[in-house]
Amino acid sequence: MCLIALVAISACKKSIDFIADNTTPAGSGSYPISSNTFTDIVTKTAIPVTAGYTKGQGLSWEIQYFSQSPIKELNLFETIGTGTRNKLKNYPYQAAYSRAKAADTLIINYQVPATAASGASI
Repeated sequence: MCLIALVAISACKKSIDFIADNTTPAGSGSYPISSNTFTDIVTKTAIPVTAGYTKGQGLSWEIQYFSQSPIKELNLFETIGTGTRNKLKNYPYQAAYSRAKAADTLIINYQVPATAASGASI
């Protein structure tokens, strides 16, 4: 009896699926998959969320991704503090398959805005 109750309760629980909730599949119906380690390519260290970067400082990191459906583009957005989200750059899709990583790769270069207030989250 307890087993039936446990199965009934677990069947009602909604799993959280960020990709399913935030994308619309196209083509063959596969979702794009991305692996973003946020490792600074120059310093070879992780880019922590609480990092204190200097105004004007440049960062570079690699995005690894694949999709069975065609990818049109990748977009880089920026939000400073509680401000508006702005599209900084559009990267039209270009095949850049890495056999070692079994995925396409894209190097993202970003410069911390010189206009950001000291201590602002970006």
